[in-house]
Amino acid sequence: MHALHLGLDERFADDLVAVVAETYGDGYPGLVAQREELSTVLRDEESRFRRTVHRGLRELEKLGGATVTGDDLFVLADTWGFPVELSVDEVRRRDMALAPDWREGYALQRERQRARSRAAATSGE
Repeated sequence: MHALHLGLDERFADDLVAVVAETYGDGYPGLVAQREELSTVLRDEESRFRRTVHRGLRELEKLGGATVTGDDLFVLADTWGFPVELSVDEVRRRDMALAPDWREGYALQRERQRARSRAAATSGE
């Protein structure tokens, strides 16, 4: 997220594998031996996370000038995979209004979701 704000819109995390392998390869030879595999996994994870961030930001923009509530933050996290911490940071960065009781609203929605999951799991047995 911070990389996007710094203008780093290209992938970069897999480049770190080379630096880490070079720096710690003597002590951790697996880093050198699996360098390409690690790079591929990290590249894929970074791509997935970037998609999640872009989707989350689009959904956050749709809220417009409305006060962002715990319910909104829960939907961003539960439906779009956008972590609540990043949502709150972004709301503040954009000078959007954040409901004073957002934590309570978020926790309530999270608990309701857990209850639905537990109920579904027990009814499916």
